[in-house]
Amino acid sequence: MLKAYFESKEIIEFYKNYRPHYGQQVADHVLNELKKSSGLKGKFDLMVEVGCGGGQATNVFAPYFNRVLATDISQEQIEDARKQNKQKHVLYDIGRAEEVDVEDGSVDLLLAAEAAHWFDFDKFHVEASRILKPDGCLALIGYLNPKLEPKVGLNKTIDASIFATNLLNEIVCEMTEICSSEEQELENGYTGIMANIPPNNIKRFSVVQSYDWTLAELKGFIRSIEAYPMCTNGEMATNGSSGKADIKSLDVADVFGNTLKQTLNISHSSDEEVQLKVDFEMFVIVAHHISGFETSKDAYIC
Repeated sequence: MLKAYFESKEIIEFYKNYRPHYGQQVADHVLNELKKSSGLKGKFDLMVEVGCGGGQATNVFAPYFNRVLATDISQEQIEDARKQNKQKHVLYDIGRAEEVDVEDGSVDLLLAAEAAHWFDFDKFHVEASRILKPDGCLALIGYLNPKLEPKVGLNKTIDASIFATNLLNEIVCEMTEICSSEEQELENGYTGIMANIPPNNIKRFSVVQSYDWTLAELKGFIRSIEAYPMCTNGEMATNGSSGKADIKSLDVADVFGNTLKQTLNISHSSDEEVQLKVDFEMFVIVAHHISGFETSKDAYIC
């Protein structure tokens, strides 16, 4: 089911247009840790990115390596990544994170951006230990729902930023409850995936990526969430006096937009006219010397 979801051309477009991009600051945190671990000052040899999607993160990291292998289980995603690829040393191929076609101990950096929560954790750790060099690094990048700051609104009795952010969190939370436990691992900042790697071998960083979006663009982000297709065939009801949304049907992106505009007293405005500052907080995890550390599903926080 998940593979079929990511094969959708519509979802590929949503990801390209309505997901945050990985900026240079994200790459710098990872590369600085890799330099400390390896002692290299020039280009690194080989990077492998698993769950690469359309190549958004690949493009940022590729200039720092002589060779790059980027894989994804989705043929449609790989074909899209190949179309946009302008770097001759980057190879996009269909493949699983748990089975990477490279030699033992050959990889300087193993990267997964907003993807690791979909992996088989035990098998992924075994494969990471196999392919990484002794001084290589594992880097995981993820992000949660953004903080919102509407730039318009006539309701002076509420904090528009708090209301909009909480409304988005509430709706997405109910969506992901319908989806799967993998989303919970993302919400936990990949603490389960990293549980059996010694804390001293792990560095964590936080980077805020800010965008000026319209409400139409923000609704595109909601529609890019994996649980969205399962939340569009019924009606969205409110739960008594609490005002909390219960997903039963309707388009949840429209429910979010309509509720936001009604509360801010701007129902007359089109989605394109409603402007918001959108802040995504990305977490960046870099692990050194992971070879030999095995995982146990009992350690995962789900």
